[in-house]
Amino acid sequence: MAHPHVIQFREVLECQGLVGLVMEYAAGGALSALISARCGLPEPAARWFFQQVVIAVDFCHQKGFACQDIKLENVLIVNDARTLVKLCISRCSQGTKLHSPPGSLLRLPPTVAPEILLSAHSGSMYDGQRADMWSLGVLLFTMLTGHYPFSAQKPSSAASTSYVRSLLMGGQLRDLQQCVALGISKQCMDLLTRLLQQDPKARCRMKDVLNHPWFLSDLPPGATSTNKEPKLHISQPPC
Repeated sequence: MAHPHVIQFREVLECQGLVGLVMEYAAGGALSALISARCGLPEPAARWFFQQVVIAVDFCHQKGFACQDIKLENVLIVNDARTLVKLCISRCSQGTKLHSPPGSLLRLPPTVAPEILLSAHSGSMYDGQRADMWSLGVLLFTMLTGHYPFSAQKPSSAASTSYVRSLLMGGQLRDLQQCVALGISKQCMDLLTRLLQQDPKARCRMKDVLNHPWFLSDLPPGATSTNKEPKLHISQPPC
């Protein structure tokens, strides 16, 4: 998928029975390193990165896909001068009604939506695009605060995923009011609250984010125009 905010696929290489994918190089590295070093970002900086990621996810949704793996490690900085970022989409899934195979719980990232955790446990279906909206909320919260919106310890620690699942299913999200102490605006808080709704049906949709006052603030003119008539560039195989 060719898009200004999506890391591009280059080619497939095979060597000694192993297959490798060559992707566009992002010289600035992952956004997670920047967030970790600074323990969170000022709200204007977080919004700038969030706007770019949302535009990338919206493009995928318009193409009929759910990203399924939205996290800071997959947001890559490609231009240090203008701090442009691109989303690396590694687990894009077609369609909105999706499910995960039982037993895959331990492989899920800490940005995963509650319904995916439930699906991994019971095999129930979920809406992948609505799940992406939860992940965007976790992404924004983490950019602002430097940590996940849960009481869990390191995502890689023992039984962490099960612990996070119990927190989510029990409705024990960290109180978003802690963001007030960081000086986060009411508009930003409103968007976070709408994104981090455990009930997928109550969660805001992409169109709600794109029209939200906080998202629109300082958005460069024409920033979303690339999604109005997306073009899919298909490379022809060599003869």
